[in-house]
Amino acid sequence: MTSPIASTSSRGSRALGIATVIGLAVYLLFALVFSPADSGSDASVNAMGQLVRIMYVHVPVAITCFLAFAVTAFGGVMWLWKKSEAWDLLAAASAQIGVLFTALTLITGSIWGKIAWGTWWEWDARLTSTALLFVIGCGYLALRRVITDPIRRARYSAIVGVLAFLDVPIVHYSVDWWRGLHQPATITLRFSQADVMSTPLNEVQVGHISDAGVMTKTPDCIGQDLPAGANYCIVRPVARNAQALC
Repeated sequence: MTSPIASTSSRGSRALGIATVIGLAVYLLFALVFSPADSGSDASVNAMGQLVRIMYVHVPVAITCFLAFAVTAFGGVMWLWKKSEAWDLLAAASAQIGVLFTALTLITGSIWGKIAWGTWWEWDARLTSTALLFVIGCGYLALRRVITDPIRRARYSAIVGVLAFLDVPIVHYSVDWWRGLHQPATITLRFSQADVMSTPLNEVQVGHISDAGVMTKTPDCIGQDLPAGANYCIVRPVARNAQALC
């Protein structure tokens, strides 16, 4: 008789898994059922209808990729300090999640860009810095496959993991530092009740990011203030220059 395989789960991990499944179900219910289709002040240029629901996927996966690389950098720093294999394994596992969710961020962002901007890709600061984060993450995983010595692998991986995380604030603040197609930062630490509940996207995000201690803010149009009733800005490229239609 073959011996039974020992379980690697614990009571805490099972409870967390159940809570995650329930939370995901509630999240999808709000995103796909309870929240209305988008409509703007001028339906001919500013209403995206059901297509706006891509943002209910795009923003959370972007937040997740940031958090994953933060854990990777933290695990790398802790390995450099403690030299414990557990920290190296934590950093490596989180890096895999980071690369996956960075890819999802780029894919869902491209879908949104095609809808809002009329193009799948532009060398915008936010898009380019996110692509760089994906490349660094892939380099991190490749480095771990190439180096066989566990000590050297952990040391070099920790350094690359920290470098990858240094790109995260560049991605976040790129829309403030360089003007491009992408709207200003949607996630801020400054919020009011009106900001949090002003759009269906924000209503869904409150529960998703509350543990991170941040709230959402309705983005402004590029170079313009949003008129009453407009929840976002559609930008259509004209001779590679953006025109904001609010």
